[in-house]
Amino acid sequence: RQLSSRLLPRAFTNLSPATFGGLHLRHPIPHPADFTYRFRTTSTFPAMSTATEPKRFKEDGEIVIGTHDGVFHCDEVLACFMLQQLPKYERATVRRTRDLKVLDQCDIVVDVGAVFDPDTNRYDHHQASFQETLNSLRPEVKVKREIRLSSAGLIYTYFGEEVIRKVLERNSIANPEEELVRGVYRKLYDTLIAELDGIDNGVPMFEGEPKYTINTHLSARVSHFNPAWN
Repeated sequence: RQLSSRLLPRAFTNLSPATFGGLHLRHPIPHPADFTYRFRTTSTFPAMSTATEPKRFKEDGEIVIGTHDGVFHCDEVLACFMLQQLPKYERATVRRTRDLKVLDQCDIVVDVGAVFDPDTNRYDHHQASFQETLNSLRPEVKVKREIRLSSAGLIYTYFGEEVIRKVLERNSIANPEEELVRGVYRKLYDTLIAELDGIDNGVPMFEGEPKYTINTHLSARVSHFNPAWN
C-alpha cells in the first residue's frame, strides 16, 4: 500500500527534466529513481513531417519511438516516458511526425497512425473502431475503471507491470512478488492512468456515479508546456 500510494504516483507525476518537441521542461528530479525523464527527439517544435528518406532517418541499431507532431498531450508524453524506463527503449529517440512512411520505420508507434496492433507495436486509439478498455484487453486484471484507453492506457496495459518492476528494482526491491506488482498495477491504473484516459478521450466524469476521479490534473500540467500560439 505504501509503495502504491507514495512511491509510484510520485515517480509517474515528476515528468522532468525533459526535452519534448524542443521544449525544456522545468523542475529537475533529484534522483533517477523518480524516473528521470529524458526525451531524445529528432524533431523541433512544431515538428512537421520529415523530408528525410524513411530508410535513412535512423542510424543502424538506433531504437525509435514514433508519435505525432504538433501539439503534444499528456497521454503520449506518459506513453513515451513509460517506454523509456524499459531496457529496450531507455536510450530510444522519440520521433514526432505524421508521415506514415516514417512511422512504419519506427520500432514502436504511440498515439498516431490509426492502427492498434500489439504484434507490430502500433498503439493508436483515435480510430473509430477502437473501444478497448484495460479490462477488455486483460480481463484477468479486473481494475475498477471502465474507461476507453488512450495511448498512455495502452502502453500501461501491455508494459505497465514491467515498468513497475523496474521502479521497484531501482528502489532496492529486487524480484518483487507478482501479487505486489499486480496490486500496484491495479491501484496505479485506477488512481492515475484512468484519469488520463478519460480526459484524453473526452469521457465525462459523471453519469450518476463518477467514472473516474482527477487526482493530479497532470493533463493540464503537460498542456501548459505547449507554446501559447499553438
